[in-house]
Amino acid sequence: MKNVTANLILLNLSMAIVMFSPLLPAPWQIVGCGIGIGLTIVFVRRYVQLIKAQQEGRDEDHHESAG
Repeated sequence: MKNVTANLILLNLSMAIVMFSPLLPAPWQIVGCGIGIGLTIVFVRRYVQLIKAQQEGRDEDHHESAG
């Protein structure tokens, strides 16, 4: 559960980078937005993998208790 929470925090921070990048000077706006989008993609993928792994663990526990 700690990994999921930490990943959500990092995901929110990466989206905040995208949101606040227009406040930067002209050349850094594009760089900041690109970095924010890249990190958002990475953290969304990691979050989905963690949730899938967590769901598979619950499914296995459910099958063991039922059988």
